[in-house]
Formats: sequence, C-alpha cells, structure tokens
Amino acid sequence: MISHHEREIAELSVDRKLIVEYLKAAMESLDNSDDRAAEHPELRKRRT
Repeated sequence: MISHHEREIAELSVDRKLIVEYLKAAMESLDNSDDRAAEHPELRKRRT
C-alpha cells in the first residue's frame, strides 16, 4: 500500500507546474496564522 505522502511525491515529481502551485499554496498557508495547524512539523521546529 502506498502512503498519502508517497503518492503526493509521485504526483509532484512528474508535473513541474503542479510543484510550483503546491509550493505557492504552502507558502500562503504559512503566512495565514489560522492555517498554521497544517504546517509541516519540521518547519514548525525551525520557527521556535
């Protein structure tokens, strides 16, 4: 069985435009304090 994370990586690795849009959405999410619960745990560690 493939994990959600592995599936995301596979999809992103074949579509450069999708990668760009994914990263833009992630950066916008980090700017939104109401949406930080979705922040990647590793990024959260680096903020503190």
